[in-house]
Amino acid sequence: MHYLTIVFIVWAVAVTILLALLAYRSTLTRYEEDCLFLDDCNGHQQQEQQNILNRVRKVQPAVRVMTVTTCIMSAALVGTFIYQLVQQLNTPAS
Repeated sequence: MHYLTIVFIVWAVAVTILLALLAYRSTLTRYEEDCLFLDDCNGHQQQEQQNILNRVRKVQPAVRVMTVTTCIMSAALVGTFIYQLVQQLNTPAS
């Protein structure tokens, strides 16, 4: 198997995981509201918003890690492609 194929497969898996995490985070924040709770009668809504924020805070480190991983893998994919292209151009024609 060529290096480019292996790097591309790993990159595709990383991108898929990143997209799944972003989709999950967006479903969590879909019903989040920007509001200020001034009295205790809205305590239930405040608790719901706090639960949503806690879930988002738990997912955020994984999103950051997968974003960095995807960026590194993208650079590796482009680098591997350029390396193989240079190698192919430098081989003498038979």
